Amino acid sequence: TILWQHSYESFGSNDLSIQAVHSLPNGNAFFSGGIQIGEKDFLGVLGCIDSIGNIIWSVQASQPNSYYTDLVVDSSTIYCRNKHD
Repeated sequence: TILWQHSYESFGSNDLSIQAVHSLPNGNAFFSGGIQIGEKDFLGVLGCIDSIGNIIWSVQASQPNSYYTDLVVDSSTIYCRNKHD
């Protein structure tokens, strides 16, 4: 069941693929994944959205061929795994 769907144009014409989501008690959620920047190249992305899908913040990896797959959050730190091809 889809609760809501949102298209993110803030990443330009690059395709955003979200691989992991961690919900927060306040309704916000952290996400991780990758932005496609070429035929087979990705930049890892980590971010936070509010309860209706607006991006609060996001950061992109500085190195190509990065892709964030897993997401673990503790009380003060966000961890994500970088999948290298």
